[in-house]
Amino acid sequence: MILNRNEFSRATGGTARVLLWGDPDYVRRFAESARLYDGNSFEVNEMLATRMLGEPHDEQPLAILNPRYRYFDYEFERYWDFYRLWGRLTYNPQASPDVWTREFDARFGTAGVHIMKALEAASKVLPRIVAAAYRYQYFPTTRGWAEMNHQDSLPKFATAENSDIQQFESPRDEAGRIIRGDDTAMRRPQDTARLFAELSNEVLTQIGLAEKAIGSRAGNEFLSTAADVKILAGLARYYAARLPAAVAYNLYKESGEPAYFDEAIAGERKAVQAWKEIVMAAGDVYSENLAFGAHAVGFRRHWKEELGLLQQDFDALVSERANVTDKLVAKPLFDLTTAGKTPPAVDLPPSGDAEPGRDLRVSAKVTASGDVKWMRLRYRHLSQYEDYLTADMILDGRTGVYTASIPGSFIDPKWDVMYFVEVVGKNGAGRMYPALEQQAPYVIVHVKRSH
Repeated sequence: MILNRNEFSRATGGTARVLLWGDPDYVRRFAESARLYDGNSFEVNEMLATRMLGEPHDEQPLAILNPRYRYFDYEFERYWDFYRLWGRLTYNPQASPDVWTREFDARFGTAGVHIMKALEAASKVLPRIVAAAYRYQYFPTTRGWAEMNHQDSLPKFATAENSDIQQFESPRDEAGRIIRGDDTAMRRPQDTARLFAELSNEVLTQIGLAEKAIGSRAGNEFLSTAADVKILAGLARYYAARLPAAVAYNLYKESGEPAYFDEAIAGERKAVQAWKEIVMAAGDVYSENLAFGAHAVGFRRHWKEELGLLQQDFDALVSERANVTDKLVAKPLFDLTTAGKTPPAVDLPPSGDAEPGRDLRVSAKVTASGDVKWMRLRYRHLSQYEDYLTADMILDGRTGVYTASIPGSFIDPKWDVMYFVEVVGKNGAGRMYPALEQQAPYVIVHVKRSH
């Protein structure tokens, strides 16, 4: 799906073009963000929006599902959950879940609740790929397809800039920071990989329960829905393996230590296996001629075709390793794991409106996993032309509250102000708040204006 919203217009790399999608929490958060500067509208380009893109204008439309799995009159009908969520939750973000849970029950019986949970978990995969693991050159809708593109060889993937450079650390930056021994509050590739693994496990658990519940009564809608969520689970497993592999490859390039190269190959081998599982999940459900972009610029027609290219890239990587001379490890290798290291949890009380000429005080309180190493305030005007400014947050030992101020001279009646907080614990684990899984990852402060 392609989303545009007020001041924060953004085409999300094509995101969902053919696979099912349904995440009510995402829609609620989007609806709130669409109200910036009293906005009252947005656009959503649904799945199938780029179908036949790049094909001759007189070409007959190609079916996406093979005939034996068809269960609808028109293909857009299979995305009923997408339309229901966007139609109801953007009108009323507090709409009762009964609006869609009843439909899952009606369509799938006792398996409905598990299908719904599987789809909700699977629907978190593509947005996170685009934000945290997407080469920026594939961001335009006419160049990228997160559902289908394996994103080139590991060396190219490892050294590219990702899409969201504020929240998510790239594999290249991660490797450099590890070697320098620096801290970060950004979400590391290993953090993202762990989330992908968790999402994949959740999807497969729920679809397994659904298959058990429905048994021999599985119809075409169930079978094609199961294929979609399994494909998304496979994409999550792919990036769960590839992101740490990319970090390891960068560490090899930085240090020259072949042990990191071996780690990169081991991770990429798991990624190739995950893609093979995607092909198995698609099975004979999908047509092998999925035309959703110009084939000449890299839009493949099926995950099977993309697998062949991925395998070629992997073989080239193995060949590259064969030409590297091994050497003894002169010092211990870096520990790339972050498991068990919990970042401090931070609560941000409301800061109130801002007023030109008066400092705006921002407070933050650590609510769990204390032992803070440092905390910083990042702020800018509500303008995408600016970079964030930084102010250290100071702890009041009496109250346990960290504070910093946005200078009154910075507050301009032309723009509202936005900010977030970065924190790193003494254990090295960091995070930004507000947490993006719960709400928009920034606080918007209204600036008082005289009229």
